[in-house]
Amino acid sequence: MVHNIKELEQYLAASKQSAITGLDLEPNDVLLPYPTISLTVPPRPQALSRSP
Repeated sequence: MVHNIKELEQYLAASKQSAITGLDLEPNDVLLPYPTISLTVPPRPQALSRSP
């Protein structure tokens, strides 16, 4: 357990020293909203047919 904690501490320290990734936002950056479901998924039929 102690070994795992030391590894996690080393990883945390190294990650704080690494370069900025594409997911890090600057203070003036704005995230676009997710698209609505109607734009990404075609509408489903109202009832399923049981006929062969």
